[in-house]
Amino acid sequence: VMTEFHSVDGGGHGMGMYAPENLEAMVTFLEKARIAKAVKEDFVPSASNQPGKQYPMVTSERIVRAQLNAPDAVTVKLDIGGVKYQISPLSFFQVNPVQTEKLYGLALEYAGLKGDETVWDMYCGIGTISLFLAQKAKKVYGVEIIPQAIDDARNNAKINGFENAEFFVGKAEEVLPEFYEKVSKNPDAPKEILTPDVIVVDPPRKGCEEKCLETMLKMKTERIVYVSCD
Repeated sequence: VMTEFHSVDGGGHGMGMYAPENLEAMVTFLEKARIAKAVKEDFVPSASNQPGKQYPMVTSERIVRAQLNAPDAVTVKLDIGGVKYQISPLSFFQVNPVQTEKLYGLALEYAGLKGDETVWDMYCGIGTISLFLAQKAKKVYGVEIIPQAIDDARNNAKINGFENAEFFVGKAEEVLPEFYEKVSKNPDAPKEILTPDVIVVDPPRKGCEEKCLETMLKMKTERIVYVSCD
Protein backbone atom coordinates (compact mmCIF):
# COMPACT_ATOMS: atom_id res chain seq x y z
CA VAL A 1 0.00 0.00 0.00
CA MET A 2 1.34 3.41 -0.91
CA THR A 3 0.41 6.24 1.44
CA GLU A 4 0.86 9.95 0.98
CA PHE A 5 0.28 12.61 3.64
CA HIS A 6 0.21 16.40 3.39
CA SER A 7 0.33 18.97 6.18
CA VAL A 8 -2.57 21.34 6.70
CA ASP A 9 -0.69 24.31 5.22
CA GLY A 10 0.59 22.29 2.28
CA GLY A 11 4.19 22.59 3.37
CA GLY A 12 4.83 19.18 4.89
CA HIS A 13 4.76 16.01 2.87
CA GLY A 14 5.31 12.34 3.47
CA MET A 15 5.05 9.26 1.29
CA GLY A 16 5.78 5.65 1.95
CA MET A 17 5.35 2.09 0.74
CA TYR A 18 3.95 -0.46 3.16
CA ALA A 19 4.56 -4.12 2.48
CA PRO A 20 1.49 -6.42 2.73
CA GLU A 21 2.71 -7.88 6.02
CA ASN A 22 2.63 -4.37 7.54
CA LEU A 23 -0.84 -3.56 6.22
CA GLU A 24 -2.66 -4.71 9.36
CA ALA A 25 -0.52 -2.49 11.58
CA MET A 26 -1.09 0.49 9.29
CA VAL A 27 -4.86 -0.05 9.20
CA THR A 28 -4.94 -0.34 12.99
CA PHE A 29 -3.02 2.92 13.23
CA LEU A 30 -5.47 4.72 10.95
CA GLU A 31 -8.56 3.20 12.55
CA LYS A 32 -7.53 4.08 16.08
CA ALA A 33 -6.69 7.58 14.97
CA ARG A 34 -10.31 7.76 13.72
CA ILE A 35 -9.34 8.92 10.28
CA ALA A 36 -10.12 5.74 8.35
CA LYS A 37 -13.22 7.30 6.80
CA ALA A 38 -11.17 10.06 5.19
CA VAL A 39 -8.75 7.46 3.88
CA LYS A 40 -11.48 5.25 2.40
CA GLU A 41 -13.10 8.18 0.59
CA ASP A 42 -9.83 8.99 -1.17
CA PHE A 43 -8.87 5.40 -1.90
CA VAL A 44 -7.98 5.05 -5.60
CA PRO A 45 -5.96 2.44 -7.51
CA SER A 46 -2.44 3.39 -8.54
CA ALA A 47 0.47 1.55 -10.13
CA SER A 48 3.59 1.35 -8.01
CA ASN A 49 7.10 1.84 -9.27
CA GLN A 50 7.60 -1.91 -9.13
CA PRO A 51 6.90 -3.52 -12.53
CA GLY A 52 4.08 -6.05 -12.53
CA LYS A 53 2.69 -5.00 -9.15
CA GLN A 54 -0.33 -2.88 -8.30
CA TYR A 55 -0.81 -1.06 -5.02
CA PRO A 56 -3.71 1.07 -3.80
CA MET A 57 -2.98 4.76 -3.31
CA VAL A 58 -4.20 6.68 -0.29
CA THR A 59 -3.85 10.43 -0.56
CA SER A 60 -5.77 12.76 1.73
CA GLU A 61 -5.00 16.14 3.21
CA ARG A 62 -8.00 15.57 5.44
CA ILE A 63 -6.08 12.82 7.18
CA VAL A 64 -4.05 15.36 9.07
CA ARG A 65 -6.95 17.79 9.32
CA ALA A 66 -8.88 15.19 11.35
CA GLN A 67 -9.15 15.92 15.04
CA LEU A 68 -7.78 13.12 17.18
CA ASN A 69 -10.08 12.79 20.15
CA ALA A 70 -9.39 9.11 20.68
CA PRO A 71 -7.63 8.42 24.00
CA ASP A 72 -6.44 5.11 22.56
CA ALA A 73 -4.75 6.64 19.52
CA VAL A 74 -1.76 4.56 18.49
CA THR A 75 1.82 5.62 19.18
CA VAL A 76 4.41 3.99 16.94
CA LYS A 77 7.73 3.10 18.56
CA LEU A 78 10.96 2.80 16.58
CA ASP A 79 14.68 2.49 17.24
CA ILE A 80 16.82 4.25 14.62
CA GLY A 81 20.56 4.05 15.02
CA GLY A 82 20.30 3.44 18.76
CA VAL A 83 17.95 6.38 19.31
CA LYS A 84 14.41 5.52 20.43
CA TYR A 85 11.42 7.38 18.99
CA GLN A 86 7.72 7.48 19.77
CA ILE A 87 5.57 8.87 16.95
CA SER A 88 2.00 10.09 17.38
CA PRO A 89 -0.53 10.05 14.48
CA LEU A 90 -0.15 13.71 13.42
CA SER A 91 3.65 13.73 13.44
CA PHE A 92 5.73 13.31 10.29
CA PHE A 93 8.36 10.59 10.14
CA GLN A 94 10.39 9.04 7.33
CA VAL A 95 8.64 5.75 6.58
CA ASN A 96 11.74 3.74 5.61
CA PRO A 97 13.71 3.15 8.85
CA VAL A 98 16.70 1.61 7.06
CA GLN A 99 17.19 4.59 4.75
CA THR A 100 16.29 6.98 7.57
CA GLU A 101 19.27 5.76 9.58
CA LYS A 102 21.56 6.16 6.56
CA LEU A 103 20.21 9.63 5.75
CA TYR A 104 20.46 11.01 9.27
CA GLY A 105 23.79 9.32 9.84
CA LEU A 106 25.08 11.18 6.78
CA ALA A 107 23.68 14.46 8.14
CA LEU A 108 25.51 13.79 11.40
CA GLU A 109 28.72 13.08 9.47
CA TYR A 110 28.41 16.33 7.48
CA ALA A 111 27.79 18.26 10.71
CA GLY A 112 31.28 17.22 11.82
CA LEU A 113 30.51 17.39 15.54
CA LYS A 114 33.22 16.94 18.15
CA GLY A 115 31.21 17.50 21.34
CA ASP A 116 31.36 21.22 22.07
CA GLU A 117 29.11 22.57 19.30
CA THR A 118 25.80 24.43 19.39
CA VAL A 119 23.39 23.31 16.67
CA TRP A 120 20.04 24.52 15.29
CA ASP A 121 17.81 21.94 13.61
CA MET A 122 15.14 23.63 11.51
CA TYR A 123 11.97 21.71 10.54
CA CYS A 124 12.92 19.14 13.16
CA GLY A 125 9.68 17.12 13.28
CA ILE A 126 9.72 14.69 16.20
CA GLY A 127 13.41 15.36 16.77
CA THR A 128 14.84 12.64 14.56
CA ILE A 129 17.86 14.59 13.32
CA SER A 130 17.99 16.70 16.50
CA LEU A 131 18.51 13.66 18.71
CA PHE A 132 21.03 12.14 16.30
CA LEU A 133 22.97 15.41 16.66
CA ALA A 134 22.44 15.58 20.43
CA GLN A 135 24.54 12.43 20.79
CA LYS A 136 27.63 14.43 19.84
CA ALA A 137 26.72 18.12 20.25
CA LYS A 138 26.87 20.31 23.33
CA LYS A 139 23.44 21.86 22.69
CA VAL A 140 20.74 21.36 20.05
CA TYR A 141 17.77 23.65 19.34
CA GLY A 142 14.92 22.24 17.23
CA VAL A 143 12.11 24.14 15.50
CA GLU A 144 8.91 22.62 14.11
CA ILE A 145 5.51 24.05 13.16
CA ILE A 146 3.39 21.07 14.28
CA PRO A 147 2.73 21.12 18.07
CA GLN A 148 2.15 17.36 18.28
CA ALA A 149 5.54 16.74 16.68
CA ILE A 150 7.24 18.99 19.23
CA ASP A 151 5.46 17.11 22.02
CA ASP A 152 6.93 13.92 20.55
CA ALA A 153 10.37 15.53 20.21
CA ARG A 154 10.44 16.57 23.87
CA ASN A 155 9.20 13.16 24.93
CA ASN A 156 11.79 11.42 22.75
CA ALA A 157 14.54 13.51 24.32
CA LYS A 158 13.39 12.32 27.77
CA ILE A 159 13.15 8.70 26.63
CA ASN A 160 16.77 8.81 25.45
CA GLY A 161 18.03 10.83 28.40
CA PHE A 162 19.12 13.83 26.32
CA GLU A 163 19.15 17.00 28.42
CA ASN A 164 20.95 19.05 25.78
CA ALA A 165 18.02 19.31 23.34
CA GLU A 166 15.47 22.15 23.42
CA PHE A 167 12.49 22.50 21.09
CA PHE A 168 10.36 25.41 19.86
CA VAL A 169 6.91 25.34 18.23
CA GLY A 170 6.45 27.61 15.23
CA LYS A 171 7.43 28.37 11.66
CA ALA A 172 11.16 28.32 11.02
CA GLU A 173 10.94 31.66 9.21
CA GLU A 174 9.36 33.21 12.32
CA VAL A 175 11.00 31.44 15.26
CA LEU A 176 14.62 31.79 14.14
CA PRO A 177 14.49 35.52 13.18
CA GLU A 178 12.53 36.44 16.33
CA PHE A 179 14.91 34.48 18.52
CA TYR A 180 17.94 36.05 16.85
CA GLU A 181 16.62 39.62 17.10
CA LYS A 182 15.66 39.17 20.75
CA VAL A 183 18.90 37.55 21.87
CA SER A 184 21.12 39.90 19.82
CA LYS A 185 19.83 42.81 21.92
CA ASN A 186 21.05 41.12 25.09
CA PRO A 187 24.74 42.00 25.66
CA ASP A 188 25.07 39.10 28.08
CA ALA A 189 23.78 36.48 25.65
CA PRO A 190 26.23 33.62 25.01
CA LYS A 191 27.96 33.97 21.66
CA GLU A 192 27.27 30.35 20.70
CA ILE A 193 23.51 31.02 20.64
CA LEU A 194 23.86 33.87 18.14
CA THR A 195 26.57 32.15 16.13
CA PRO A 196 25.92 28.41 16.22
CA ASP A 197 28.53 26.02 14.89
CA VAL A 198 26.05 24.13 12.71
CA ILE A 199 22.57 24.71 11.30
CA VAL A 200 20.70 21.74 9.87
CA VAL A 201 17.65 22.30 7.67
CA ASP A 202 15.25 19.60 6.47
CA PRO A 203 12.50 21.70 4.86
CA PRO A 204 9.44 20.61 2.85
CA ARG A 205 9.69 20.53 -0.94
CA LYS A 206 9.26 24.25 -1.39
CA GLY A 207 12.50 24.74 0.54
CA CYS A 208 13.42 27.30 3.19
CA GLU A 209 11.63 30.62 3.37
CA GLU A 210 13.80 33.61 2.45
CA LYS A 211 13.53 35.14 5.92
CA CYS A 212 14.90 31.96 7.47
CA LEU A 213 17.81 31.92 5.02
CA GLU A 214 18.57 35.58 5.70
CA THR A 215 18.75 34.94 9.44
CA MET A 216 21.01 31.94 8.91
CA LEU A 217 23.41 34.23 7.04
CA LYS A 218 23.26 36.80 9.85
CA MET A 219 24.20 34.10 12.35
CA LYS A 220 27.42 33.47 10.40
CA THR A 221 27.38 29.81 11.24
CA GLU A 222 30.42 27.76 10.28
CA ARG A 223 28.49 24.95 8.62
CA ILE A 224 25.00 24.46 7.11
CA VAL A 225 23.73 20.95 6.40
CA TYR A 226 20.80 20.94 3.97
CA VAL A 227 18.69 17.77 3.79
CA SER A 228 16.62 17.96 0.61
CA CYS A 229 13.27 16.30 -0.12
CA ASP A 230 14.22 15.76 -3.77
